[in-house]
Amino acid sequence: MIATLRRWGNSVGIRIPKTILQSMGCVENENVELLMVKEGVLIRKVKRCSARSVGKQFTEEIGEMPTEEKGFA
Repeated sequence: MIATLRRWGNSVGIRIPKTILQSMGCVENENVELLMVKEGVLIRKVKRCSARSVGKQFTEEIGEMPTEEKGFA
């Protein structure tokens, strides 16, 4: 599929067809991540994390969550 770069304020943008957004599982006004890759630019859906999953990942990698009793204020 070919798209045209268009001026949008001080930036340049492209329109992403609805069928592509649907196949990505994205909706209007949702954040996406832009990555520079060897072939060009990759647009990918941002993974959302809950506070619980972030806390779990932290404790798995670091140990335990800091608390006020342990010097964290």
